[in-house]
Amino acid sequence: MPNLSLVANLGLVLFLFLVGLEVDLRYFVSNWRLALSVGVAGMALPFGLGCAISWGLYHQFRDEEGIVPIGFGVYMLFIGIAMAITVSWDAGVLRWALLMWL
Repeated sequence: MPNLSLVANLGLVLFLFLVGLEVDLRYFVSNWRLALSVGVAGMALPFGLGCAISWGLYHQFRDEEGIVPIGFGVYMLFIGIAMAITVSWDAGVLRWALLMWL
């Protein structure tokens, strides 16, 4: 089974390489500001919202019994990344990547 996994991963790398060859670089270079701003906003806004929500959640639940105490930075990072990944999944970005992997 490890051999099959290796062949599948090599096939995926080859497929992504071929997709990259079909990218029109002139179009990409002419629109790099728009592409970068959409990409950053698509991850930074949900991450920032998750960080803002984590402040209230952390202070609401940190003193409950049976809860293992963790630092606010760890909690904020966890909630922020969870929000950013969830938004990417809902937008279809990660779903497409997962379906291509399977």
